[in-house]
Amino acid sequence: MSLKSVRAAAQTGSAVAVLDAGLSQILWMNAAGRRLLGLAEAPDADAMRQIRSAREAFAGKGRTQLLLRPPEASGLGKALLARLEAISAGRTHLALLTVKLGADAAFSPGEQAREFLHDAGLAEALACVVGPTGLLAATNRLPEDEHSLLAIQGQEFLQADEDRLVVEDEAGALSFTRVGDGLVLIHIDMPGVAEAPVAEPAAVEDAEPAAAPAGEASTEAKIAEPGSPEPAPDAEAEPDDEIAPVLAEPEESVPDEMAGMLDAVPATPPAAASVEPFRAVLDAEPVRFVWQTDAETCFSQLSPEFAAIVGPRAADVIGRPFADVARVFGFDETGEIERLLQRRDTWSGRTILWPIEGTDRRAPIDLAGLPLYSRDREFLGFRGFGVVRPAEHESDPAAIGLALALPERSARIDVSAASLPAADDAAEAEAATAFGRRTAPPIPGGETVAERRRREANLSNAEVAAFKAIGAKLGLRAHEALADAQAAAPVPVETASSETVTDDGSTLLLPVQELEDMLDALPLAVLVQMQERLIFANRRFFTLTRYDDLDALEAAGGLDYLVQTSGSGFDDETALIQCADGSFERARLHLQRISVAGRSCLLMSFPPAEAEPEEDMTPILLDLQGEVEELQAVLDTATDGILLLDEGERLRKMNGAAEALFGLRPESYVGLPLQELLAPDSRRVLTDYIGTLRDNGLAAILNDGREVEARVAGGDRTIPLFVTLGRLSQGRGWCVVIRDIAQWKSAESDLIEARRLAEDASLHKSRFLANISHELRTPLNAIIGFADVMASECFGPIGHERYLEYLGDIKRSGHHVLDLVNDLLDISKIEAGKVDLAFEAVSLNEVVAEVVSLMQPQANRERVIVRSVLPASVPSVVADRRSVRQIALNLIANAVRFTPAGGQIVASTHYGAAGEVALRFRDSGIGMTEREIEIALTPFQQVNAGRDERGEGTGLGLPLTKAMAEANRAQFSIASTPGEGTLVEIVFPAQRVLAD
Repeated sequence: MSLKSVRAAAQTGSAVAVLDAGLSQILWMNAAGRRLLGLAEAPDADAMRQIRSAREAFAGKGRTQLLLRPPEASGLGKALLARLEAISAGRTHLALLTVKLGADAAFSPGEQAREFLHDAGLAEALACVVGPTGLLAATNRLPEDEHSLLAIQGQEFLQADEDRLVVEDEAGALSFTRVGDGLVLIHIDMPGVAEAPVAEPAAVEDAEPAAAPAGEASTEAKIAEPGSPEPAPDAEAEPDDEIAPVLAEPEESVPDEMAGMLDAVPATPPAAASVEPFRAVLDAEPVRFVWQTDAETCFSQLSPEFAAIVGPRAADVIGRPFADVARVFGFDETGEIERLLQRRDTWSGRTILWPIEGTDRRAPIDLAGLPLYSRDREFLGFRGFGVVRPAEHESDPAAIGLALALPERSARIDVSAASLPAADDAAEAEAATAFGRRTAPPIPGGETVAERRRREANLSNAEVAAFKAIGAKLGLRAHEALADAQAAAPVPVETASSETVTDDGSTLLLPVQELEDMLDALPLAVLVQMQERLIFANRRFFTLTRYDDLDALEAAGGLDYLVQTSGSGFDDETALIQCADGSFERARLHLQRISVAGRSCLLMSFPPAEAEPEEDMTPILLDLQGEVEELQAVLDTATDGILLLDEGERLRKMNGAAEALFGLRPESYVGLPLQELLAPDSRRVLTDYIGTLRDNGLAAILNDGREVEARVAGGDRTIPLFVTLGRLSQGRGWCVVIRDIAQWKSAESDLIEARRLAEDASLHKSRFLANISHELRTPLNAIIGFADVMASECFGPIGHERYLEYLGDIKRSGHHVLDLVNDLLDISKIEAGKVDLAFEAVSLNEVVAEVVSLMQPQANRERVIVRSVLPASVPSVVADRRSVRQIALNLIANAVRFTPAGGQIVASTHYGAAGEVALRFRDSGIGMTEREIEIALTPFQQVNAGRDERGEGTGLGLPLTKAMAEANRAQFSIASTPGEGTLVEIVFPAQRVLAD
């Protein structure tokens, strides 16, 4: 974060203060900050104590929040939320304090404009602030007759969407700087006029701090006399490479007062701020970033997240056209994205491969772009986002990332007026001067422009990219600078060199003699490549690789055949070299770009690999032997048998359980086919099982095992086994796990026999009940019939009334026994699955109404109210009418029996939203607990059988009802609460409902 954060905070009308990194001294404040904290020379002690209390949190995270209690005289309230964050100016680390004030404490546009002039130290200068409505504030020295013209110019500047503009002539400079939302600061700088310093950026390479005391609120910058060379800054004061591009750009509206105070602070950054070499993280998560180009498709912005992934040098493309970047980095070869940029339409879903600095890898990047237009529909460029996915990197044949990581031979191109030639290089000196009044520092070592041109003519692609970026930052047009450099490249002098014809038909001079003079006597193997062609190798190289000459190496496959591997990481330089005889040698591989006879070459050197000290393998062998013994003990302890087979399915080894199971010793089974241990009927099963595993199909993945019969040594007896096979690694054969399942087979046979016996017993019981029911029905019908005849006195009167009472008892008892016999017969048929049901369309409303009418007299005798709720919308169901009627009759009879006098019974039907039909019977009787419900649903069991209830039960009512409901494919449920009543529900699913 730079001084732009100060400007952004001041534009919002917040109270802003800049402190040193230790939070002990205020370096600069705006007007709102002075209102909150007091003067910088004597700030409010209580406020400073509150700020210093946040030192620990600020030092740990670089940002924090705290509550400030403003002075009572400030009128800002009792407490304000303040934010502290770390910023930097060059190499100076500072702290930025911002406090957002309320609406009542904010400044009007005019007050804000006057504060801008005061904070910028321009109170005594020729300056003013203009807004959309006109001039808002001006200094006293600015003539009033200039106000209207400056107001019009300022409004035109605001409409142009510019951030900064400087117009210079012989009389001076007129600068426009956007300082807020709809505000522009206009400053007239006239040489020779004594005034406050111009609000120039606080860059350490552009201005010398005045020798003012550190406590003063402003300093004066030195104004260079026209024509006098500016002194070169101290080399130690130059910003870091990573910060230089930021400082080279103008910082709009940074007040001189603050800039001077920042310059006065000693540059003492912490040790952690030192620039470290970039290390690529190839397994990082995808990162989203923002990019922007200008109207000429030159990159103007790339968010720092992008440089953190691909490296600062790989991301240093600001100012370069997209087409040049694509050509150098080798993406967009078809020109598709370039055509999209020229069309000026929205686009997305385009993927390119960007080199990663320090590696030979490229990361895929997904790009999307949106055209930008001004208010006047003037095209401003493109803005979009991208997603870089380093974890999906792939190989870069050109290894651009490795070239970017090499030390730059021309990191800076400096031009000084004192060192420029007087005649031929005058135009070059004028072009090299940066825009504005500042001049570039001198060229180190007195290098002339012609020498610089010759040096730049030998740049590689990556260095050409760096040259263009540096030229753009110095104000030069990159393509013009490159054209000049290439045009000035001298024609190489012919030497004793070889010639070859390139792919395009041109003749390429090979500086073989120069290379031989330089490299042949080196004590290490050296190989040189020029333009994808191997041109030289010294004697040590041929001794190492045993090739006769370079033609033999090219015929074998060139570098791709020679270098098999090139290390496994950043710290691993060891390469595996394949020699002419097919053997391999290990050596370290170093790559370096050199220039010979004006041509760029790639120098590959192969120093001998460091011999690794011989390691004593005895402890390792002892450990391995111990592990083998432990694993053998584990296998012998296992109850399952484990066998190892070779690829031909012959036995290699068994554990103790398998040897005991088959009764074999190692000397008798080694080399024996596994099929010999199985019964003849099971050998085919094993062969098919192994065949499925060899096919690697779905069956091999599931691998559910097989059941086989195995022969026991020394007899004809067989035992059942469950066998599971698995393949060993590296084609070493098979692993077989066997388990004795004889006990499981015996248990399975016992269970099957027990089930058969239970089914036979149930069948006999059902037959007995059916037979006994038929045998009992005949005499019972006779008893009940004769009792009816005698009670009706058809053949004459009965002598005594008591006989009539006895006949009534005989009839009731006979009916009770007959009902019991019928229930026994029905439940036995249901259990045996022999019940005969005639399924038809049954109207539950009709059945319930019939049963209610039948049970109404009995309910009246017991003084119980029976009601029915039968909606006409309930459709019919598929069921057996007789069994449904019996269900309703049993449930209503039970309800009447267990409901006290004055209670009520409700029988109802309901058509559910899911299409089901429910038959419900609710009573207000005595109710049951969960345990009593369980007893009531058990055949021949009664709840509270000893109590004096109305009538006698058989213990078969609810069990029979539940069985008949389930026989009709319905769900039976019962819910009851003691003392409140019982609800019985029979639900017919939607599949059994005859809906319209």
